[in-house]
Amino acid sequence: MQYELKEFVNLPVSAFRQAIIDSLREEGRLILSAPPGSGKSTQVPRFLHEDDPEARIIVLQPRRIAARSLARRVAEECNESEGGRVGYQVRFESRHSPRTRIFFQTYGVAFQQAVAAPLLPKIDILVFDEFHERTLEADALFAWACRLRATQRPDLRIVVMSATLEENQLARHLGVPGALDIPARTYPVSVEYQTPRLNEYLEPQILRALKALVAGGLEGSVLVFLPGQGEIRRALETLAPFCREVGFKLLELHGSLNLEQQQQALAAPALGTCVVLATNVAETSLTLPGITAVIDSGLSRQSSYDAERDINTLYLGRISVHNAIQRAGRAGRTAPGRCIRLWSEESERQMAKALEPEISRLDIAGLLLSLAALGSRLPAAKRTQGKMWAEPGFWLSPPPAEKVIQAEALLQATDALDSAGALTPMGSAMAGVPAHPRLARVLLETFAHGMGEPAAAMIALLETDRRSGGSIDLLAAGIDFWSEPGSRRHDREIRPVYEQLLSFRPALNRNPSEREDSGDSPTAKPTPEEALTPAFRETMTRFWLIAYGDRIAVRLPDSNSYQLADGRKATLSNPTLVSQGEKFPALLALQLRETGGRHQARQISIPVYLPCASRWIEETFPQECFWKNVSGWDETRGRAVQEEHLLFRGLILARRSAAGTGTTLSSAATESAEALLVARLVSGQEKFPGWDDDANQWLLRLALARKAHPEYGFPKMDEEDWTLLYHEVCRGKSSLRELEGLSLVKALKEYIGPMQAAFLETELPVRRKLPSGRMAKFTYFEGHPPELSARIADFFGMEGRLTLLDGQVEVVFDILAPNYRTVQKTLDLSGFWLNTYPEVKKEFKRRYPRHPWI
Repeated sequence: MQYELKEFVNLPVSAFRQAIIDSLREEGRLILSAPPGSGKSTQVPRFLHEDDPEARIIVLQPRRIAARSLARRVAEECNESEGGRVGYQVRFESRHSPRTRIFFQTYGVAFQQAVAAPLLPKIDILVFDEFHERTLEADALFAWACRLRATQRPDLRIVVMSATLEENQLARHLGVPGALDIPARTYPVSVEYQTPRLNEYLEPQILRALKALVAGGLEGSVLVFLPGQGEIRRALETLAPFCREVGFKLLELHGSLNLEQQQQALAAPALGTCVVLATNVAETSLTLPGITAVIDSGLSRQSSYDAERDINTLYLGRISVHNAIQRAGRAGRTAPGRCIRLWSEESERQMAKALEPEISRLDIAGLLLSLAALGSRLPAAKRTQGKMWAEPGFWLSPPPAEKVIQAEALLQATDALDSAGALTPMGSAMAGVPAHPRLARVLLETFAHGMGEPAAAMIALLETDRRSGGSIDLLAAGIDFWSEPGSRRHDREIRPVYEQLLSFRPALNRNPSEREDSGDSPTAKPTPEEALTPAFRETMTRFWLIAYGDRIAVRLPDSNSYQLADGRKATLSNPTLVSQGEKFPALLALQLRETGGRHQARQISIPVYLPCASRWIEETFPQECFWKNVSGWDETRGRAVQEEHLLFRGLILARRSAAGTGTTLSSAATESAEALLVARLVSGQEKFPGWDDDANQWLLRLALARKAHPEYGFPKMDEEDWTLLYHEVCRGKSSLRELEGLSLVKALKEYIGPMQAAFLETELPVRRKLPSGRMAKFTYFEGHPPELSARIADFFGMEGRLTLLDGQVEVVFDILAPNYRTVQKTLDLSGFWLNTYPEVKKEFKRRYPRHPWI
């Protein structure tokens, strides 16, 4: 069957039409490596259809915008509209009919259909386009298709296409000799590097590159690659004045635009000079006619999952070399082009060759659940035994073992898998819900108890949440949406997700929870006004507890921080909930968001939560909650306390005074309280209330005596000595307040005994009487001689040197002026009177005439 084509008849892939058809006929499998602009995404499906008009061809795309646009393009080539021989299906939207033979789908939609119909009965040829992106669903569907072809579906034909492929690895997995390579793109693209200036933001860099393109004689439109919508908005503001000046139309292109807006952006460059600001949706598959130049920021938003901290993160990162090649290729599809890369050649040498597959980076719990359901839904004689994902050779790139372990643990905790890893009836029902397993479990439970609609609203909000700051109570936000789902204050993407979840209600109601009903759950749908009552909040939160038991966090005293069971701390930006600490001491951290990195400290926040009472946790997990007697330290009151703690996985859900203790420790706990008080004093965590300068001086005198006379047995005052001393002082006590008014010097004297204490007073005195009759004070130092301080007149009549400890320790005279400022420090008073005093007297006598001078 031949069609009258409107365009693209001379694309590079056209020369390989027969080779493509013959290879697939002979092998049933084909790897096609073709550069951007070669026409593989539009022409290969048409070649295959022309060769076998009745074959049902599924062409898989990573993104909705590509699937819709390519379907429209191929339909136009065939002089038809979408929904005839060429159709598409993406989430929330489809255009097809019984006549459809070329069917463009996203990987996600196709994988869900495979789970429902594992033998892929309505598919003859499966085309994996842009496979280099290696999404979760792409890897899973590819693994399953290869397994099917080797077992139940040897007739299934598989085509893998991309501009950048690991050909050898793919060829080994598919069992083919190699790839069919299409030559380089039709038109050359010159690549230039524009190194950022010092402290230059991204938007000025783009403007500088655009001006360079215009100065070089730009013919055609410019495609600018940016990491996200925020950067696109800022770039629009920066570029708008210059684009108005030169008469360029400024457009944006990203996945959040509706279909009409996307089509306008795709078609506009052919009608006049445009600057299109796009995310990586324009990196592959899509053809923007008229593009002859590319400005590449070299950045993209990349998703990642940290299994150790159970956090999905979206971070700004460098693209790979393969991505850069794909982006540059956009400039050479219809004419010779230019690409300006906003980085240096040196930094490009540090870029990764390709990004890791998503299966190595993201949470795979949902993927494993889908695979378990897929294997269990085969005809009885063909069902898989055990864990399909653990079979040798199943994956093109196996997921890391620790990710598999974590995902399996979550699926078992939500009753999706049994202890042997087999799918349960609950898991089978969960697999039919287009949501994460946690959320699927919540939807099952709530629909079974007549509360599915508000739960679906909550899930839709959680799935589409795009806020950048603040924290929301998901129940309150969900009820707000449920009461007015058409309100403009809600994101337009929430409603289709909500309606899709509601469409699963009949099936879900046939799979009630295997847990026993508590008897107090409502069986009829509550009104929005009733939904935020304490009883409704409690019942709804209990269902979420089942799915998010590992996300329970307890508020730390007097703060807006919460601690999770793994020891991490996260902050909550909601003063209202923090003020309700007694009512809701815990919460479910439904989302965890990590910020920081590089030169900033990492911080974890809780964007979405559900308040939680301790009793709800205790009653939901009775086998994991228990009261335990503990001795602890109350920082606020500065005392040891004997309490009972309600523990759940190491978290303290509640505290209460131990039976019979009241506000004072029982006699049985006195010894442990005393030991805790002593330990904190010895470690320095608490300071003895009577520790003052006199105590410091006493300890310095003790150290001097011990050094001068080690034979006298003065104590070292090490940890052992302090422990013994504090036990004597703290006997029968449990708080710092009880130590107030006690003298540490007295305790020290008693500890060393009267003989050694008397020796210190005699040999290392605190004061000394001077010739004037006044008492001067000794000050002792560590590593320096002691000093005796007094005014000049008080030293009159005193000569020579002064020593302590039988002449072993010399004393420094700290001679003070009448204003008590040091005039001189000396070891020899005689030398002072002879050499220094005449000048001092001359200087100070006029200023202080009443001071005695000799």
